[in-house]
Amino acid sequence: PTLPEKTLIRDITLPIHYRINCVMDRVSQTEKDTSIVCVVVRGNLTQKTVHDLRIAVSGANPAPKRFLSLEDMISEKAFTVTLINDAAKLVKDECEAVTDFRGSAEYRTEMAETLVRRALLTLRKKSATRK
Repeated sequence: PTLPEKTLIRDITLPIHYRINCVMDRVSQTEKDTSIVCVVVRGNLTQKTVHDLRIAVSGANPAPKRFLSLEDMISEKAFTVTLINDAAKLVKDECEAVTDFRGSAEYRTEMAETLVRRALLTLRKKSATRK
């Protein structure tokens, strides 16, 4: 859904579940700088699959965007490194990055792919450590 112009978001409530994990990764010029590209991945983990996956990327499109096609591709399937790598390659198809003083459109697109891959691999590692 799209918010009307000049809408202020006051708060966001997220339900907490013991099997839900979130991973955030970003790239910026310095640690305290504004993110050039930022990725957040959230999933309900089991031993071999991830359910209710959410992938959101900021900085690779004119506005923050959920990558629904990647979510559908990965959710409810064996959460393998091969699947993660295949999904990360499709990030470029979802990006509509624009160039500004922080980075070129090409750089932003490459970073989005890299950060999505890293975030998904980190999420997978978290699921592998579950008992």
